Amino acid sequence: MGKHAFSDLRSAAYCPRQCYYRRQDDDRGPPPEVEQRRELAFRYDELLDGADLADAPIVVTPTQLRTNLWSCRKAV
Repeated sequence: MGKHAFSDLRSAAYCPRQCYYRRQDDDRGPPPEVEQRRELAFRYDELLDGADLADAPIVVTPTQLRTNLWSCRKAV
């Protein structure tokens, strides 16, 4: 038995045909915006030092993001 993603199990339980067609799709990776957000996790020091966040894929304001990062840094 091969490895299956949890999302495949969820789809198969809901609708086996839907799972079949999803597995036929070659592009099963996360969308580009998810990859961009994941890359932010490795840039915390740069973001704290004043990197330009105008084009960053964030939901909060740049000021709020920096405040949150500083709060996390102080907690560690």
